[in-house]
Amino acid sequence: ADLRYKLPGSSVVYAFYDRAFYLKQSKEEKTQDKASSLGIGLELGTKSGLFSLVYAIGRNDNTPFKWMEGVVHIGFANRF
Repeated sequence: ADLRYKLPGSSVVYAFYDRAFYLKQSKEEKTQDKASSLGIGLELGTKSGLFSLVYAIGRNDNTPFKWMEGVVHIGFANRF
């Protein structure tokens, strides 16, 4: 799920949250868990394309969110 707020032009600021359930099964063991992720992002429309900056963190049911272990994604989509 995400919440988006449109800024002037083609720019957007947003927050997101995802939740997943996974099952890993082998002959020796069966593991199941739930994973979560959340983050914030900014997309800035420029004359040459769309610049994006996103910060995200993740966790599963056995580990807490650790803010210092988050990931920063930087992107640029060119328009021509």
